[in-house]
Amino acid sequence: RHTRSLCDWSSDVCSSDLRVLYIDSDILCRSDPSALFDQDLQGAVLGAVQDTLIRDLGNDLMPLGLPPEQAQDPYFNSGVLLIDLHQWRREQVSERCFSLLASSGDRCFYHDQTALNWVLRGRWFSLPQAWNCSAADLERCRSAKLLHYYGCMKPWADAQVGVWTHDLWHRVALRQAHLLPFRDHNRMVSKQLLKHRLRLLLGRPR
Repeated sequence: RHTRSLCDWSSDVCSSDLRVLYIDSDILCRSDPSALFDQDLQGAVLGAVQDTLIRDLGNDLMPLGLPPEQAQDPYFNSGVLLIDLHQWRREQVSERCFSLLASSGDRCFYHDQTALNWVLRGRWFSLPQAWNCSAADLERCRSAKLLHYYGCMKPWADAQVGVWTHDLWHRVALRQAHLLPFRDHNRMVSKQLLKHRLRLLLGRPR
């Protein structure tokens, strides 16, 4: 489950595509992400946003033998990846990442993210923060185009009343529940969300 962003991009599923946009399942889209397809990657394998918590390669890759002179180089979050498939295949990124995970998985603390940052040192393009903004960064993420609920606090599990990013997720979830394909499941999800919100407002999280 920790190699979600390392699918075989050389497969028939996207064999004719020039680019793919990978988005984590815990991301809320506040703007149309297709705008990213016009981004010039300047020859890089992929575009990504610098991680706001880890930030530098030295904070994750030293156990893999990272040269000290690269320790201050930027480190990206793998929740949003704009991938140039030609470059990805040409540089055998999937194969190299899986090889690293097979040989040194115990030293890849962030799993696929660690592997990607190791393999793509100096080969990724930095996207604006708005395209992968941590929901924990309450001020900066007000202008977020893609809002990322990464970390332990998920609004569908441990919502915090009054935290606008969590309230936003619940409002969107309630609006979208009717789009679920099964009516019974639709009503069940809406009911569960409403109950969850009421429990939180009353100070009864469980």
